[in-house]
Amino acid sequence: MITTLGEKIVVARKPHSCGFCGLAIAKGDKHHTQRNADDGHIWTWRAHIECDAKYPAYLEWCGIEAHWVDDYETPPHDEFRAFLADQQTESETA
Repeated sequence: MITTLGEKIVVARKPHSCGFCGLAIAKGDKHHTQRNADDGHIWTWRAHIECDAKYPAYLEWCGIEAHWVDDYETPPHDEFRAFLADQQTESETA
């Protein structure tokens, strides 16, 4: 079971990848970090602030109830990007 040790918004000191969409987090970009531990391993998970904010809507889009998700189940990057594109299309047609 994953234990979250801490979360915060930081400024990237070097390039990283977003855990949701898989795209780059550029040096200097603010992003969400989550420090995790599981089975003796510790790691930092990173995401664009915008992607992190849209994760609950992504779960709804997939038909997944948020309370069934343990911690952050990372979606396939291409699926999350398809969700973002769908959201963009909906906002343009509204």
